[in-house]
Amino acid sequence: MFKGVRWSPATLAAAMFLVAAATAPRLNAQQAPAQQAAATSIAASPASTDKYLWLEDVSSPRSMAWVRAENARSLKVLEADPRYATYHEEA
Repeated sequence: MFKGVRWSPATLAAAMFLVAAATAPRLNAQQAPAQQAAATSIAASPASTDKYLWLEDVSSPRSMAWVRAENARSLKVLEADPRYATYHEEA
């Protein structure tokens, strides 16, 4: 289908992540409300602080440096997977 198309490593990593997320186990009906309530109470708590709030500034050099470092770290893990070369070739 995509023969001859060259995907960047970042695009390939994103595609692999989406496949993994799509095939991950789903929460059952009893787990979902409890986890949603826990997330809501944490988000609503004024005492909670988000130590990664600075990442929301996508134009910041600090944010972009962090993203590049995380992408490089993720790429190493993906490339170490024996299936990576095959998937990359097929993509």
